[in-house]
Amino acid sequence: LTIGLFTFVGDTRIKAKANKRTNEWSLIIEDTRLSDDDIYECQVSTTPKIGRNVRLNVRENYKDGAQGTENTGARLNNENEHTRKHKNRKKNKHGTKTTTKAPRVQSNNVITIATSNEYVVIGGPVFIECNATGRHNYATGAPEPPPAITWYKDGDPIDSNAETGVLITKKNDMKTNKLISTLSIRKSKKQDTGTYICRSDTEKKDTDSVTIYVINGTSVQHVRSASQKTASAAKNAKYISLVILSLTMSMVYRTHLLNWW
Repeated sequence: LTIGLFTFVGDTRIKAKANKRTNEWSLIIEDTRLSDDDIYECQVSTTPKIGRNVRLNVRENYKDGAQGTENTGARLNNENEHTRKHKNRKKNKHGTKTTTKAPRVQSNNVITIATSNEYVVIGGPVFIECNATGRHNYATGAPEPPPAITWYKDGDPIDSNAETGVLITKKNDMKTNKLISTLSIRKSKKQDTGTYICRSDTEKKDTDSVTIYVINGTSVQHVRSASQKTASAAKNAKYISLVILSLTMSMVYRTHLLNWW
């Protein structure tokens, strides 16, 4: 999509923004559409490669005039099945009854994934947690947890395995009505590097992912040193350019004086 501040795609809604003071980079997508729903990766050109996957969920917001409706992409109402199926009737100023359709409600499945650390030193622990909600229950007014969560690594399904050291646990949180699944590796190996995906077993098959990098203990320091050297080189290059420009202007000025004399 972008490299530095240069945008490669022809979509004018997409652009990159940099804060020079904090060295923070942002990808901005204006006027979001349903087609923007996807996984986006921010990547730093270092060795080893550093990257971060971010899941952007775009949902429709039904504007029906309801008060207090937040633009979260999904509206959850506490109305029961009887209210939802039937039409609301109210009297107008003439005393006659008018019929209006019940507010439109969209069932939305939500899934999120989080990890304590995406960059793990070889032998260190890996811990990933996935939270998922399923269909909205109109009778109770709350979402229900999905029946199950499936884990994948680089597209291949994975499960608890004593040989690989992978342990997957699942539990229902009665307070939040979520299904919580954790994937943990007590002693990580280099081959544990990869993209881990959790998928809720619902009709929409919602997914979220995170990339884990298992690296040598010195790799992090190398990355930081490379970043500092790059910043220093850029600063020196800017200074050298100014010196060359100054010398060039001085030579032009002297040549002009000689020609004048």
